[in-house]
Amino acid sequence: MPNSQVLENDLIEAILEKVANWAEARSEILALALVGSYARGEAKPESDIDLMFVTSDTEFFRQDNRWIHEISWEDISHQILKWNDAQYGVVCSRHIYLANLTKESNNEVKIEFSFGLPSWASVNPIDSGTFEVVSPGCKIIYDPHRLLAKLISKLK
Repeated sequence: MPNSQVLENDLIEAILEKVANWAEARSEILALALVGSYARGEAKPESDIDLMFVTSDTEFFRQDNRWIHEISWEDISHQILKWNDAQYGVVCSRHIYLANLTKESNNEVKIEFSFGLPSWASVNPIDSGTFEVVSPGCKIIYDPHRLLAKLISKLK
């Protein structure tokens, strides 16, 4: 699949690095993983970047809009176009759409920031929704408390 059809690896890596640095600076974020098609290596042109955060405070990320501007998107030549929210059971998500500042195109980068409490990553028992998200593919980005590492080890 040509690079023009899916997001370039350099851009994915830059986005993940920006988000990881932001997450590490937030005390309420306990873990972060890349999930979905990019984690599985099956991304298509319409694929979004799916990020799963384990946090001590999902309500903050659901109710507050300022945090999305704390990530320096301009450093990677992007800016926020819009966002919308969704609720998936115990997980709340914010879909953020970014525009490239250097290319004249209508291509948007969509990133889904999903937030769950530590109970989402519990292994006693593993929630069916958690299983559906993690078992097909999960790349741990930040996990100082080994919450995601323990979960993934139980799935093997």
